[in-house]
Amino acid sequence: MKRAKKTLHPLILSLTLLPAYAVYAEDEDDYLSMDVESLMDLEIVSSHKTPEKLFTTTAPIYVITQEDIKRSAAERVEDLLVRVPGLFVQQLTRHRNAISIRNDDTFFTATLLVLIDGVAVYNPANGGVVWAFVDAPLQDIERIEVIRGSGGITWGANASTGIINIITKKAKDTDKFSLTAAAGTEGRFDVTLQGSYQQDKHGIKATLHTNSDKGFDYIDISDVSTQKVFTSRYDYDGEDWHTRLSLASQVVELEDFNPFIAQVKDSIGHSDYFDFSTERKFSDGSLFVFKTHFGNLDSPQLSSGIQRLLIKTSDIESQYHHQWSDESRTYFAANFRSSDLSISDAFNPPNNQIDQTAFSLNHQMKFGEFKFEIGSRAEHNSNVEKEWHISPATRLSYQASDSLFFWGSATKSFQFPTYIQQGIKIKIGEHPSSKLDIFLKGNDKLRTEEIIDYQLGLRFKSSEDTLIDFNVYYSESDNIIADDLADIFFNNFELFNQYNNLLRHQTQGLELSLQKFYSEKYQTQFNLTYYKKNVFLMNSSKATGINLGISTAPNYKISWLNTAHFSSKTYLFGELTWVDNYFSEEEENIKQHFRLDIKLNHQYNSNVDIAIMAKNIFNNELEANSEFVIKDPQKVEPSYQVQVKYKID
Repeated sequence: MKRAKKTLHPLILSLTLLPAYAVYAEDEDDYLSMDVESLMDLEIVSSHKTPEKLFTTTAPIYVITQEDIKRSAAERVEDLLVRVPGLFVQQLTRHRNAISIRNDDTFFTATLLVLIDGVAVYNPANGGVVWAFVDAPLQDIERIEVIRGSGGITWGANASTGIINIITKKAKDTDKFSLTAAAGTEGRFDVTLQGSYQQDKHGIKATLHTNSDKGFDYIDISDVSTQKVFTSRYDYDGEDWHTRLSLASQVVELEDFNPFIAQVKDSIGHSDYFDFSTERKFSDGSLFVFKTHFGNLDSPQLSSGIQRLLIKTSDIESQYHHQWSDESRTYFAANFRSSDLSISDAFNPPNNQIDQTAFSLNHQMKFGEFKFEIGSRAEHNSNVEKEWHISPATRLSYQASDSLFFWGSATKSFQFPTYIQQGIKIKIGEHPSSKLDIFLKGNDKLRTEEIIDYQLGLRFKSSEDTLIDFNVYYSESDNIIADDLADIFFNNFELFNQYNNLLRHQTQGLELSLQKFYSEKYQTQFNLTYYKKNVFLMNSSKATGINLGISTAPNYKISWLNTAHFSSKTYLFGELTWVDNYFSEEEENIKQHFRLDIKLNHQYNSNVDIAIMAKNIFNNELEANSEFVIKDPQKVEPSYQVQVKYKID
């Protein structure tokens, strides 16, 4: 079997990089025929929570469209994110990924905000998101919008390096009925059943999804996983009013590794939520939006691996966007989010409820081809300092022509301490001389991290078939929270080390995306990331101290995507990604390596598609990098699967 795989790799690579010269029929599906003009006119909502064209957005944004999702060889959302410039994805086990934007790559990345239809799935206990509970089957996704850099006044604290907004389909954009089934190596089995009904202004859809796999074969731990998801959505699209109602429920079962007790433990978690949003459009272009969200998460997925976590979340937000004229617009928003946490005795935080209140105001003005934007967000977190945190932001853009757009921004944002950093008490080892147990202890006196972010960018359409998106950035972060291994103290005859605001970061880099549509037969995309981070240890006077020079994300990443159409019914997609070597906490630096994902798709008839997919070819290097996630770095296996989709439009 291993010999067969080695023989197959060069063949697969040659097919991936092969342009297609077959005659292209005119009855090609719409999702395979997007061009530069369509991409420039694509409307996104993640920058200001209101529709605006991708080409003139004053932020570095990358959109994974529904067309991209259909072409890809992805099994989960995490696979789609590998291509995004400025975003790092490292696979730790079969079902665990470390994902970050412009930051160190760890399992819980607190500076990244993940949203589903604009609703945060940020976990206040450990920061970031548990990706196993991102209940968005690929067939249910309309597009994914990724903004790099500070979320600033739009999304506030805990979005200081970027956001990922997963936007689901309306009923009118969903097949009346579809059944997608896939089976592959590592015991992979995946089934999605989806249906929709549209009547005048009303639409409803429902999705049932289940998958399971036995995990990697040759790692030294078990990582079996199963997932069962049910989602439903109702939409009303009137002339002035638009309303969405969403319900979802999910069960995830994992065999999970605990790094402290070196055991595999079975764990079952579930989540469910209810979302309601409505908006009113006025004749002058103004907009009123009201949203509410209620969710429950029963998750064993803490970084300690031995406590269960229950979170009940309620979120209410109101927005008003007033259009003064074609050249002037004001945004106002108010948000209240409450999280009620229940956890074991290993934690002693200030309290078990975290309330977060925010008000934001932003104003845009146009002067000819120039657009100026200024605003601020005031935010308060009940578990941190009593004062409010103010996040100012300003943006300036200039549209030189229909094909050239310049923009720049300066933003200040905050990162609140997590529940774990404030209240954890967990054994992490033994002192070598005294043989006393050492515990990691939370600190309820932690200050809020502060991030200042500067960005410059341009978008350029060089011809009718080429689009270039380029940006550079620089950011400074103060009061970064880390465990203070140099300050171990006694408490009740036990040894403790504690979280403190110890570090200062300086981050800089550039990101480039070049998309070229040679013809309806062949399309290619090239994405480049350069990332550099300096980490300084602070002394008592807060002056810049020793440059530690440590980052668990690579300095360089390159992705090359190709789609070749052999006919109107058959296409081949390939995504080749290279990452530079990077630091690992456990062993020597993880070496540079390639990853290749491919998909060969054939439309058997108007209702049936058959695909052969492969993921992680060549990528057998070590990827895990944090002892707080898994015992040792693990090898990443390639996987193969066959997928069949039956649909009725």
